Amino acid sequence: MKLKKILATVMATIAAVATFGFAGCGKKDDSKTLYVYTNAGFAPYEYLNDRGDVVGVDIDIMNYIGEELGYDVVVSDIEFNQILLEVEKDKMAVGAAGMTKKPDRDDVALASISYA
Repeated sequence: MKLKKILATVMATIAAVATFGFAGCGKKDDSKTLYVYTNAGFAPYEYLNDRGDVVGVDIDIMNYIGEELGYDVVVSDIEFNQILLEVEKDKMAVGAAGMTKKPDRDDVALASISYA
């Protein structure tokens, strides 16, 4: 039961961050693609399955948020140190990679509450 509450809180927080974070990113209103950048080497949060697809808890959360908001989710497996650089670019982007919340990262992107 406690795990369900934690997961619900995490999803609600990420949804709120995603909604408010996307509002000012300068994309056209008709753009319905959510770009998710991760480094798929941190199972069970993000990893490659046998088919080479990026899967895991963070990806499940991002797919849920995309579905709820009506966005197509495109996940890219990139080097960890490149994730925030992609988020900074002018596109609808989220970094989902088990990042620790730090002040220097706060300058680039909003963060959810820590859940692990």
